[in-house]
Amino acid sequence: MVPDEVAEVWTVPISLKNGQNYYPSFAEFVEEETKRFDEIYVSEAHSHPSQFDITRFTRVPKHKFDEPETRITFIWREDRLLVNRGLFRVLKKLNQRERALPLQNLKIQQLFEKIRLQVPEAKFAVAGLGTKTQFPAWIEDYRVDSFNEKIEKEICSVYSQSRLVIGLHGSNMLLPSAHAGMTIDLIDERWGNFAQDILYQERDPRMASFRYRFLPYQTSNDTLAFIATVMLLNWSKFKSQMTADVI
Repeated sequence: MVPDEVAEVWTVPISLKNGQNYYPSFAEFVEEETKRFDEIYVSEAHSHPSQFDITRFTRVPKHKFDEPETRITFIWREDRLLVNRGLFRVLKKLNQRERALPLQNLKIQQLFEKIRLQVPEAKFAVAGLGTKTQFPAWIEDYRVDSFNEKIEKEICSVYSQSRLVIGLHGSNMLLPSAHAGMTIDLIDERWGNFAQDILYQERDPRMASFRYRFLPYQTSNDTLAFIATVMLLNWSKFKSQMTADVI
């Protein structure tokens, strides 16, 4: 995730939650290394810059809408589930949330089946962290039990090949939204964090509103499939109508 023009990278094994703590050994390291430089600038490190190209960081190209294949990928996670929130809280409290994984699996299968009825040529996939359930053969399964650099890059290619990615709100949606053609982000109670898990790759606000959708996680499969189908089938027409002044 480092652009080619960067000369050096300093990494430290400090978790995000401990990042505000003071580490004397790290401070000594930085103090010693900075003696090599005449000038030092501290980046403002904007979490969501308005203009950037994700390919500079991952070396994986973004989705091309002229590709003939239509792939829909669901971003899987096993710690925040696409199930009834009350049920999830009870199971989490009892440390039994794995019991809800088959329900999430089934809901995704049913969603894909509804989309397939309207877009029969589409291909379907799941990607993400956790492999405790199984999907039928017609759904490509790219889930893993752990990530490393090689796997992450391969899965970014899956995102790039996806016309649409769908998933629950969270950091798991950053790279998918940055590489895929379009995104549906399902939000639970985190509406205060709206769009913070999306890396916009569209500068035209009209097209961005079409490509990136935010829906309550309680949205029924019928409604979700309908919206996904409209996005998949109406992309070209919408673009030609809404950006005629640019074209």
